Amino acid sequence: MTAAPRRTGVDLPLDVQSRSGLDDLPFSYLDEAADPAAVVPGAHLVAGDADNPVLVRVVSVGPDGRVFVQVIGALAPHLQ
Repeated sequence: MTAAPRRTGVDLPLDVQSRSGLDDLPFSYLDEAADPAAVVPGAHLVAGDADNPVLVRVVSVGPDGRVFVQVIGALAPHLQ
């Protein structure tokens, strides 16, 4: 019997190509986060989408709700 592969939950939906403002970093929106209270500067989150999750570090959260992140890297396939 083979176990079904575990899917990674995404904390913050993110298009890594979206860049604007703060040092040309990718950004998303706080109100799209699975748990907005966890989205604070310095936090490490799983971002992207279920098919292509990436590990990110939150750089800043703007007053307009934009969350700027630094992409650390793609998650290893065995962690997805």
